Amino acid sequence: MHYKNVFKVLLTTCMATLALAKDNCQEIKDILNAESKNSDNLIERCEMNDNGEVTALTFVNQAAIIPENVVEKIFSYSTITDLAYKIDSIWSYLPEENVLSDFYVDKIKNLEKFSFDCNLYADSIRGNYVVHKTFDSKALKALKNVKDLTISHVELTQDNINAISELTNLRKLQFHDCNYANVNYDILANLKNLTKVQMTNSYSSYLNYFRTNALREFPSFVFSLSKLNELVLSGHQFIDIPDEFSNLKNLGNLNLVGNRIYSTIPESINTLTKLKYANFIDNINLYEKALTNASLKNAKYNKDYDLCKPKDANVEYLNKYSFKDCPSEEVKINQCKDVITYLHGRNPSYEKYGSFDKVEDIRKCRTNQNGEITDLLIENQHLSKEEVEKIISYKTIINLVYIIAEESYSTRNPEYDAFPDKITKLSNLRKLTLVGANNFGTYISSIPKNFLKKLKGVTELEIETVKLSNNNIKELATLTNLNKLSINYCDGPEGYFTKLNNLCRKTQCYINEELHVPNK
Repeated sequence: MHYKNVFKVLLTTCMATLALAKDNCQEIKDILNAESKNSDNLIERCEMNDNGEVTALTFVNQAAIIPENVVEKIFSYSTITDLAYKIDSIWSYLPEENVLSDFYVDKIKNLEKFSFDCNLYADSIRGNYVVHKTFDSKALKALKNVKDLTISHVELTQDNINAISELTNLRKLQFHDCNYANVNYDILANLKNLTKVQMTNSYSSYLNYFRTNALREFPSFVFSLSKLNELVLSGHQFIDIPDEFSNLKNLGNLNLVGNRIYSTIPESINTLTKLKYANFIDNINLYEKALTNASLKNAKYNKDYDLCKPKDANVEYLNKYSFKDCPSEEVKINQCKDVITYLHGRNPSYEKYGSFDKVEDIRKCRTNQNGEITDLLIENQHLSKEEVEKIISYKTIINLVYIIAEESYSTRNPEYDAFPDKITKLSNLRKLTLVGANNFGTYISSIPKNFLKKLKGVTELEIETVKLSNNNIKELATLTNLNKLSINYCDGPEGYFTKLNNLCRKTQCYINEELHVPNK
């Protein structure tokens, strides 16, 4: 009888415990379901501790349809230590005021990791692109205990950066695809405990919209962070790497991918004894000495960078690159660097779409061992006639690719649509590629009369997406010095290629990427 009573007590206790067991994740779903929302689409992640208390949450406010009072309820669980809040919406659905308010997070006293992503987009002539909104700095001031902070797709303000500078418990600070323009970041040097800084920006060879929001200068505050282990700065417009890395004794990972860098690698980076990984791909060019840190496990470069291998270097990762040995004497000039420096900061402004750095238009620039330009690729979207003529005035250019870019959504200057006559003055030019703009099947670009017949020294000529005239065809037929001629996807007189038969019997000719061999 005694044992039966004990059993009943235990059973009652267990049942009561089960009845009172917490399940915060289910509670959150119930809150959303009560609003007739599909919680499965809105809660990407929900984790609980052994007591059924929510500790980690990823909440997606799709189309910004969740009322503020509901968001406040979801964020009222004080046991959350890891919170990610995403807004995924067409920008016009949102009100004009800030997209993140302080009351969302001020009740979560134990929050250690916070991520906010305001991914707004709009249909326009550009297609779907991100629209940046601001957010309330009071929300940042409520994050005093946070150690890991990520902010994505917002317009950063000076108040935001000032508020972040007071979060002295931060260890990791990440920004992704934000509007970084017109803000001074120096005050972030106060965050002495940071071990990771990441400031990334989307970039593309064909669409540089996001670069209008990019950093134009290397953020100097990072050099005050002696505990820094990882630094990621990608997709920005700065052209130099400052020689100020000596204070970053703990840096183990350096990522400078996809900027507009045309620079040497500073010697101060070679002094970092804990550096294991470095990535410099998709910049314009790096030249002179490659990294030789004994601690390096891998460093990534574009294979066509003008880097050289120091003769006494004994670094395994360099074996996969075919860099030449460094010369005994340092080259004192670099004409490509002169071009990049000349263009940097010469930024045309478009009221509707922001401003672009004209450095974007120099896709490739290479020099010989004397620092003189030999190879140049220009994709002209924004360069004036004066600027183009200055850039292609270097007589040592051997290989030139000149592209008139398809910039259908901006106000074009007619100067951009012409192939500059100064190209014909390049006495050492041997290989020339001319690519015209083709806007939805309309051939915008043409070649001026008498242009082609002046290319007597050129041995390889490629013409693409250009409207060819009868005069152009007659002039091409006179270029008996050509070893190779390619005409791809051009609009020309009917049967124009037959007028080139005599030339093509002596020269390798390609029409629309197929070998053209005329009958004898």
